[in-house]
Amino acid sequence: MTQNPQISAEPVLSCRGLTVRFGGLVAVRGVDLDVHGATIHALIGPNGAGKSTLINCLTGFVKASGGETLLAGRPVAGKAAYEVAELGMARTFQNIRLFGGMTVLENVLVGCHRNLERSILDLLFRRAKAAEEEARFIDQARELLAFVGLNGRDGQLAGSLAYGHQRRLEIARALMLAPSVLLLDEPMAGMNVVEKAELAELISQIRADGTAILLVEHDVEIVRSLSDRVTVLHHGEKIADGPPDGIFADARVQSAYLGREVTHAEG
Repeated sequence: MTQNPQISAEPVLSCRGLTVRFGGLVAVRGVDLDVHGATIHALIGPNGAGKSTLINCLTGFVKASGGETLLAGRPVAGKAAYEVAELGMARTFQNIRLFGGMTVLENVLVGCHRNLERSILDLLFRRAKAAEEEARFIDQARELLAFVGLNGRDGQLAGSLAYGHQRRLEIARALMLAPSVLLLDEPMAGMNVVEKAELAELISQIRADGTAILLVEHDVEIVRSLSDRVTVLHHGEKIADGPPDGIFADARVQSAYLGREVTHAEG
């Protein structure tokens, strides 16, 4: 893969020694991770490797037991999920979490709270400046819907969309936050080959616009073709990190995917 000239010298998202414990269970152990701007950084590993726990910790849904996380140089450890989102980290989920009874446009507008400039009173009393801001957000939301391939579906109920379109709507809502980092937790789960290829193209376009993407994905070929860098977790620990071709040639990674126990003495 040709190196993206927009890649930032400093990581936009960085964690050191990140650890998550649930009672006596260590789900994530001492993970170091750097995600740079305008890159797709894949996070892979067998089921139960700790990928979703790591994502949940980074985004404030799970509390870290140890370590440090920085977003654009600012600490985010201990912050609530909404605070992390306001700092510029947006996400989607393994299981789609849309407001099915709301329209497609309304779902995207949910993501604009980070950028509100008017007070609650302005919005409640429909003051002129608030109305102008609302109109601007509606225009932005429609642009995002066109960008993700949902042009013309503004008034359709989100719950009535086809599965693949619901995935795209989740991404549009996350992008409405104008994030510096977008975390995608298995966005291609349940998709066929054509749908995966189309979504991979969309993710590439998001990277081209300068957004850093942390992607959890099981499809090895998608990861190999799409990613700039890959981090591999196994039993909650990082066992490999680097460019895709080197990662998938790594004996420890192959062992992890074959299900054989990986020890520190190997490779």
